[in-house]
Amino acid sequence: MFSCRARRHHRSRGGVNLGAVALPAGSSKGLIWSGLLLAAGLYLAGLSATPMQPGNEAMYAYPALEMLRTGDFLVPQYEHGAFLEKPPITWWVLAASYRLFGESLWAERIPGALAALLTAAILGLWVRRRSGDAAGAITALVLLFSFKFATFARTSPADTLLTLFVTSSVILLDRCARSDTANDVGSGLAAGFALALSFGVKGPIGVILPVGAVLTGLAIDRTRPMRPLARGTPALLIFVFLLAPWHWAMTVRFGAAFWESFYWKHQVLRGSTRAFCARIRPPTYYIGILGAATFPWFSFLPEAWKSRKRAAAYGWLLFGFLFLSCLALKREVYLMPVLPALAAIVGEHLGSQGASRSSTRWIWKGAAIVAGCLFLLSLRAGPALARLAGETPALVFEAAFAAVAAAFLIAGASSDRARSAGVASLGLAVVFGAFLLLESRLGRWDPMPRWGHFVRGRCGAGCAGFRIAVTYTSLDFYSRFEWHDSKTIQDVPRVLSRGWVIADSSDETALGRLGSVRVVDRQPVLDENWARILLRPDTVTARSLSLMTFDAGGARGVIRGALPGSSFHGLRPGRRRGLGGGSR
Repeated sequence: MFSCRARRHHRSRGGVNLGAVALPAGSSKGLIWSGLLLAAGLYLAGLSATPMQPGNEAMYAYPALEMLRTGDFLVPQYEHGAFLEKPPITWWVLAASYRLFGESLWAERIPGALAALLTAAILGLWVRRRSGDAAGAITALVLLFSFKFATFARTSPADTLLTLFVTSSVILLDRCARSDTANDVGSGLAAGFALALSFGVKGPIGVILPVGAVLTGLAIDRTRPMRPLARGTPALLIFVFLLAPWHWAMTVRFGAAFWESFYWKHQVLRGSTRAFCARIRPPTYYIGILGAATFPWFSFLPEAWKSRKRAAAYGWLLFGFLFLSCLALKREVYLMPVLPALAAIVGEHLGSQGASRSSTRWIWKGAAIVAGCLFLLSLRAGPALARLAGETPALVFEAAFAAVAAAFLIAGASSDRARSAGVASLGLAVVFGAFLLLESRLGRWDPMPRWGHFVRGRCGAGCAGFRIAVTYTSLDFYSRFEWHDSKTIQDVPRVLSRGWVIADSSDETALGRLGSVRVVDRQPVLDENWARILLRPDTVTARSLSLMTFDAGGARGVIRGALPGSSFHGLRPGRRRGLGGGSR
């Protein structure tokens, strides 16, 4: 009887830890708040300093512009037709941002940055209620200073919004399933509303992840959900009520083709077959990605797992990781909705009394060794980075690794876990700032912003454009019209009265056989990102791309390249394709 009452008392508090640890006053508190403020500044600063990601960032940026131009907010237009792969919430958010702030790269990226900060705030408050001030603040730091979370927050708006809504859904569903004091209708409606938003970003995955996470957590705890019928009914009703109008409108517009394309092709086949896989990745693919994405916080996971007290975040991490690993199509960014779970686990562990001080110190020292190795690599890559980005960014990049190694050593020497997390976050803030500076300077090797604006100024939306074996879909955003992707020169029409082509400079002669072609500009495009330069500084390669026109009167002048003489500056010319990325 006593144990039963104690359990009910624990559940009535929504999983609150009665032994929660308060955030220490003084220097520890100042370090924590300094880290959080620095994170907010880094997430919001310089959003337009780097060019648009050359892969799939344009898949969300460009259709939102078309929605504003055409007034059709139901069906996004991309790949030269109706784009039925995803629900429309991300495009609605970006269209609203364009309307509010103007049609700019900053306006495209600010929703993702704000969504990331909001995710960290919601997660931190959830953990704070469960485990105290220290755990909540450390959790927010862990998430915000997880490298891949910060990176994707700037360039992957759909996955960042999905992470926000999955996080909200997990929290609300977990409360709905465990708390015996929550209002049945109110908690059910809140959970259903969050699930509808999550579905509205990326489809069924937005429901599968939070529902599977909560059920797995309940199974680990061997706990039955509280009043599932009384709370599940309003959740289901509001979910259907919010999503049914979109399904009905799409069915009216496209009929059965919508259901076949959206559900069968892009949900079932994309996840279960290799038809959409450009590269086959093993089931273990996400292990290394998770470690790199959350270094050094990932190192605390084994110890935190052994001292598990509350299963909600563990079910979230376990189900999400296994489910995504079982899908045929795997990409780094797909792991983003699972990162808050790891942050909650590590934050609760470091903010609790049960964390081993000796083990924590050794983990920080190990992280310092890794950072020291990266510092040595940065010294070796220094000349290449200086040649590509300039002396100052290269020196800042090197100093940042030295700073974070020192920060990890200081964290390992401290007996206060909150102070350790705060010091480490300050070191990571220096590294993230150095990354942003370096990437902004490497952005000069991307000619697409200038080429896109150049073409847009001469023909607006009235030209035909072809990219031949070039992955820079960002050109669509900058030129404000959609280009055709061709794998070979033979795919380009033989008679073009007015058009533009971007191709490898070695293909200029072959393109000249199709008609009167004039080269407007040639530019070297870097084949490497900073991480690859760090590992292989002696083999940095570039390819030369050319912007050409088929219309003798379509280009009145030649663009002057930012790189003097469009030379390779000591780089080895290569034929490898430009870097892509992102998600679909």
